[in-house]
Amino acid sequence: MKKIATLVLAAVGLSTLAIPAAFADDRACTTEPRERWLPVAEVTKKVEALGYTVREIEADDGCYEVSGTDRNGAKIELDLDPVSGEIAPARR
Repeated sequence: MKKIATLVLAAVGLSTLAIPAAFADDRACTTEPRERWLPVAEVTKKVEALGYTVREIEADDGCYEVSGTDRNGAKIELDLDPVSGEIAPARR
């Protein structure tokens, strides 16, 4: 019985470690209001200047999410800060 209680407590403890990771995807690239965001056309130009082909850009969680391909035709997904147009660190 003591082993079962220990295993249950260990499982509960480990599951709480996963909770912050589950919410990590919700962090925003910026909290600036939409009026300060770059227009999609300007973001497209910035991404294409880096050598990518843009298929789609959408706003999500305070970021621009860019889908497209790289120079080799491989699919890419980038998060961009919508105010600066800089590539944001990968969200988990």
